[in-house]
Amino acid sequence: MLRKSIIIVSLVVYSSLFFFCKSNTSNKEVPKKNTVVTFKEQEVTTQIYNDDKSMLLVLNYVIEKSPIITYSYKVIDLKTREELKKGVFIGQKIEWLDRSSLKCIHHVGMVRKEDDQLLLTGKDRSNMNYTVIKIN
Repeated sequence: MLRKSIIIVSLVVYSSLFFFCKSNTSNKEVPKKNTVVTFKEQEVTTQIYNDDKSMLLVLNYVIEKSPIITYSYKVIDLKTREELKKGVFIGQKIEWLDRSSLKCIHHVGMVRKEDDQLLLTGKDRSNMNYTVIKIN
């Protein structure tokens, strides 16, 4: 009796493993998925006030995969609603330098000397590559 029950239990366990357990066969070749990375372009409009909030800098640019950005900028006097300055700058960043001038930072990338020393080290670091645009 005990022997019959052991045989029946073992048959049930083995049959359940056979019928209900699934495994992947290693003989099949799994096709590799081609992953394509796409960059979405996004148009951005940013408004930045100067220190005393008398002028407004309006920046229009497109964010894409390149670190070099083409900015279309306008400076507006808030009291008279008059457009004081308008233009296009190609570089890395535009920000207010003081109340009446813009600091336009150019894209430099990695610049090296011939002996593999980095440029702009130590005292030269304060002399960054940027352009100042006077508003008035």
